[in-house]
Order: sequence, then structure tokens, then C-alpha cells
Amino acid sequence: MPHIRRPWLVVLLSFLSLGLYHIYWIGVTWWELKRHLNDRRMHPIGHVIGFLVPVYGYWVWDRHFQKLDSVFRESGIATQVRSLRLLINSVVGWSLGGWIVAVVVQYSWSGPVAGLIVIASTVVASVSLGKALFRAQVGLNALWQSAASAQP
Repeated sequence: MPHIRRPWLVVLLSFLSLGLYHIYWIGVTWWELKRHLNDRRMHPIGHVIGFLVPVYGYWVWDRHFQKLDSVFRESGIATQVRSLRLLINSVVGWSLGGWIVAVVVQYSWSGPVAGLIVIASTVVASVSLGKALFRAQVGLNALWQSAASAQP
């Protein structure tokens, strides 16, 4: 049976590891889904490598959450991760964060205002990611518990 994870711990580990756990989570949950669906076309290592490719990674991220939405819906799991909204929030949050950091560096802004701007943009992207990971893990836990109770 796939691993039941505490959703708050998934979010916390992602933040504390500066995103490294998030990369691990993407791969391991894809592997768990592959086994659950018995789908040989799902390649967890390729999925993670694709996720790390700039721009293309957004498509992999969206595909991951579309698959989760689809599996949750087919299994009667009430959790929705809303992949399109998540993709838009992620692109806007991460792009805005990168743009703001570039502006701060380009104009050599310093002082508390520049620091607050960078922190605020990072918080926006982090909250979006944290919310997505939390909801996805809640859904995955429900899926794994449902699959375990359905087995004889």
C-alpha cells in the first residue's frame, strides 16, 4: 500500500528543504499512482526530470495535478486540486517573484522595502505551493485508504 503522509508535514518538509522534498514528493506520488493505476506509460524518473526543466516543468506540474484530479474524481474522492488554477497561481507567483528579485537586483535597491518586496513575492508563491501540496496529499491519503478498504 502507498504511504499515508501527514499533509501538514509534506508542506513543512517542502519549505524546510527549500523545495527538495517537493521534488521527491512529485516523483514518489507519480510512482504510487503508476502502481495504483497499473499504467506502464507513467515514468516517475522522467516525470521528475521534466519537472526540473524550465518552462516545461510547468506543463509537468499541471499534468501531475490533472492526473490527481482525474483519479480522485473517478474514485469518488471529494478533494479537488484544480490544476488550472494551481498552474496559473504557480506561474504568476513564481514569475512575479523572479521578476521582483530581478528588479531589486537591477536597480540595486536596498533597505527594508526591497527586502519586504522579495519576501512578499516569495510568500505568495509559497502559499500557493503549500495549499496545492496539502490538498493533493489529503486526496492521496483518502485514495490510499479507500483502495486499502476495497481489498479483500
